Amino acid sequence: MSLLIKAGGGISKLSQLEIDINKDWGSYLIRNLGAAVDNSDALGKAQAILQSVLTTKGDILARDTSEANRLPPNAGKGYNFLRSRGPGLMPVWEDIESLIQYMTASLNRAAAFDLAIMEPVISLAVAEDHSGGAFTGNPALIIPATNIALEVAEDHSGGGFISDKELSISAPTLSRDATCVYERYQAGDDASLGIYGANWEAQTFTPGIAHNINRVQLKVRRAGSPGAVTLGIRATTANLPSGADLTSGTFDANVLPTDKDIWLIVSFASFALAAGTRYAIVVRAPSGDADNYLAWRADVTSPTYANGARCYSADSGASWTEDATRDLIFEQGFGN
Repeated sequence: MSLLIKAGGGISKLSQLEIDINKDWGSYLIRNLGAAVDNSDALGKAQAILQSVLTTKGDILARDTSEANRLPPNAGKGYNFLRSRGPGLMPVWEDIESLIQYMTASLNRAAAFDLAIMEPVISLAVAEDHSGGAFTGNPALIIPATNIALEVAEDHSGGGFISDKELSISAPTLSRDATCVYERYQAGDDASLGIYGANWEAQTFTPGIAHNINRVQLKVRRAGSPGAVTLGIRATTANLPSGADLTSGTFDANVLPTDKDIWLIVSFASFALAAGTRYAIVVRAPSGDADNYLAWRADVTSPTYANGARCYSADSGASWTEDATRDLIFEQGFGN
C-alpha cells in the first residue's frame, strides 16, 4: 500500500496530495522507497523528494526544527561515533580524538612517534709515508648514545600543549686510524716470548730518517692475568737499552685474548727520533708471573731485521743481553 494517496482524478500540485499519517501499518516496516517512474506529476515529485532522503547506504535520518534531514556517514580518522548534543539539537559525527579533547578540555592531543635512523658513514683517513713503507689501520665502529626528547609548544587557544615524542639515533661511523710506519719487522713469526715480573723483553731499531714516534704495534696474546703492561722507548748504549723511558704508554693486558694473537696498538706522547740512532722498545709486566704473562711473538728461527735485535733482562732492566738470533715482531711510527 502506498503512503501517498491521490485525492481523486489527476493532481498537478503538491498541495493537492493527501498523506495518511494515521495509518495503522500492522507492524510492517516502511522500506524500499524506489525512484519515481515518472516524476513529471506531483506524485512523482513527492516520491523523488522522499527517495532523495535515503539515497546513500549508511545514511541516518534526524529531525531538524521542522523536517527530516539526512546525516551522511563520516569515517573521520577511523574511530567516528554519533554524539547527541541534547534535546532540540542535531546530533553530530565526531572522532575519538574529538572525544578526548571534549572530555579533557583540550588538554590532550594525539602524539606522533618518529623513529629516524641515519645512514652510517664510512671514512678513511690516510697519512703519507715517505720512508718507503706503508700504513696500518685500526677500524673502530662508534655508535653514539641514543636519546628521546619531548618537544613542547605553547597553546594559546585556551587549551594545554601539543607534544611530539621523537627518538633520535645518531649515525654510527666507521673510521680508520692511519699510522705512518717507519721501522717494522713482520716476517718469520714462529714463537712467543713471555714477559712477566723481572723478565723484560726489548727490540732495538734504527730509524732511517728523523721522525716523531707516538705509537708502537705489537703482535701479542696473554696467558692468565698479567695485569698492567708498560711499553717504553729508551736510548741505547752499545746496542743495549739504557736510561729511563723517553716516552711510554701503559695498557691492561687482562683484556687481551688467550686463544689467538692480535696486533695491539700502544699509544703514548710523541717523541722526536734522530736518523741513524738506535733506540729500544722495552716491554714489562711487573705484576705477572710464570702463569700470568704477556706473550710477544718473535722470529726465533731465521730473523732478518738488520737495524736491531732482541734484548732481554732478568732483573727488571738493571742489566741487558742482546740476542742476535731472534727478532720480535713490531711496527713503530706516527699516527693521528
